Amino acid sequence: MFASVRMGHGNLDIGELADALVYYGHVNLFVSAGALPNLLRDVGFDPLIQLLDMGALTIHLERHHYGVRTEKVDGLEEHYFSEFHISGNVDGSKIENARDELMLQFTRSGAKSESERKQAQTIADRVVVADSDVKALQQAMADAKDRDVLLNCIAATMAVLVPAYSGKQPLKAEIATMKNDGFVLLSNIDFDKANRIYHQTVPPSHSSITKAYLLSHLLDTARQLRLAADSESDAWIDPIHSALLQSRVNALTNRLTRSDIAYFHDVEFENRTFRQVIGKKEKTMGDLVALLKDQDTVNFKAWLAKQDADGRF
Repeated sequence: MFASVRMGHGNLDIGELADALVYYGHVNLFVSAGALPNLLRDVGFDPLIQLLDMGALTIHLERHHYGVRTEKVDGLEEHYFSEFHISGNVDGSKIENARDELMLQFTRSGAKSESERKQAQTIADRVVVADSDVKALQQAMADAKDRDVLLNCIAATMAVLVPAYSGKQPLKAEIATMKNDGFVLLSNIDFDKANRIYHQTVPPSHSSITKAYLLSHLLDTARQLRLAADSESDAWIDPIHSALLQSRVNALTNRLTRSDIAYFHDVEFENRTFRQVIGKKEKTMGDLVALLKDQDTVNFKAWLAKQDADGRF
C-alpha cells in the first residue's frame, strides 16, 4: 500500500503531484511532450532532477496519443477511436524519436538559450517512453457497443461536466456501426442547452460538449481500466474519470480512490493539503524535495508502504 502510484493522462495539477510525492514511495507520471515544458517550469529544473535521481519520480513520455476522429459522411458524424503520434514539424522536418519531439516542444515553449536547451536535453535523457496501447481502442469499441456501459458512462460524464443539465426525457444513447470500424452516436442530449450551461464556467476556447468529446471520455476510461489491470500501482485519477470508472466497474474503484490520503489531510494535517500549499505558492517544489529527503518523511513513507491495502489505519 502506498508503494507506487500512476498519475497523469490529462491536465497536470502540480499540487496533486506534491501530494502524491509525499505519500507514495514512487510516482509514475505520464505526460505528453507538450506538457513537459510546463512541468519543468512549475517544478523547477533542480528540484525535478533531484526527484528523478532520488527515485521518487519517473516521467513516462506518451508519444502515442489516443482520441476520437470524426468525419462527416452523408450528413452524419462518423466516429473512430484512433491512435496517432507526431511524425513531423510544420517546416517539413521529421520527428523520428522521443528526443526530437521533446526538443521541438521545448523550443516552441521558448527554450532558445544554450542553458535552456541543455536543461531540456537533460530532462529528455531521463524520460521513459510509454508503450503503445492499441488494445485500449478495442476495449473502448467494445464498451461503446455495450448499450448499458455506453449509457452509464455518458450519464456519468454529463453529471460531472454539467450537473445542472436535465433533458425532457431520460437520457438515451447507443451507437450504430458503419463501415471501416466507424460508428454513429445516437443520443437525445440537447447539446445547445448543455453547452449554454457548460460555458457558464468553462470557456469555449477550452472545450465544448459534443458527441466526440463524450466519446473521448469513454476512451480515456477504457485506457485507465487497462492500465489499472496491468499495473501493480495505485491510480491517481480526476473526479470525472473516477465517476466513469465507478459506473464501469464499482469493484475496481475501491482501489482507485484517495480516501486514505483524505484521512491524513483531515486528521493529521488539520484539513491542509500539500496540494494547497504548493498551489498557493506558500512553499516551493524545492521545499518539497527537502521534505522528502528528511529522515522522518522517509520513515513515514516506509511505514505507509507496509500497511495492508485492504485495511484501515
